[in-house]
Amino acid sequence: MPTLLLRFPGGRYHATPWGHHVNEGLIEWPPSPWRLLRALLATGYTALNWEGELSQPMHSAPPEEARILILKLASTLPTYRAMGSHTRHYMPLGVLDKGREETTLVFDTWAKVGDGILGITWDVSLTAEETRLLAQLAEQMGYLGRSESWVDAHLAQSDETPSEGTDCFPEEGHVNPGSGWEQVSLLAPDPEYLTWRERQVKALLDQLPPIPLPEKKRNDKLWAQLEA
Repeated sequence: MPTLLLRFPGGRYHATPWGHHVNEGLIEWPPSPWRLLRALLATGYTALNWEGELSQPMHSAPPEEARILILKLASTLPTYRAMGSHTRHYMPLGVLDKGREETTLVFDTWAKVGDGILGITWDVSLTAEETRLLAQLAEQMGYLGRSESWVDAHLAQSDETPSEGTDCFPEEGHVNPGSGWEQVSLLAPDPEYLTWRERQVKALLDQLPPIPLPEKKRNDKLWAQLEA
């Protein structure tokens, strides 16, 4: 099972949960599966110079090996071993400029994670080439979340796991652990989305009446020339 180990050199993790505004002062912790896979794809295009398949230049599809890797990781919800953190946010104070007060409209909110290491494990089997690609993507990843959320990531060896932290696991297949635990909603990809979309589009199109074909108009002048 592949495990990514992430450390944040700045001691901070910046990311706004899906569906919320930055001024709500909320933090997505731990990082959602959607954000992780999106960061891996972005790293491939920016650091590994993916250009997409030549047969589909307008779609800029990732290389086949990368597509299979991402689909495998998207097929299951990961588990986490997360270090303790707490949220901080502030609104910088305004300063006077030419007699007027400068203001800001955005909270600067982050999770203070310090020197802790975040472990993320997917219960999937990867080929040697897929493992090599995942390790390469992790090492090239520069940030996760906002651009100031610097990250130092690598693929863990078989005997390498975070020694400290709290285990976080998906709700599916687990018994409610009871009091003392917090349930967190995270955005995750749906690998069956394309199949679902095609089925929904077909069902909607089947409800539409058939489009009548335009009638062909006779060119009387041309027929007169042919009959002459």
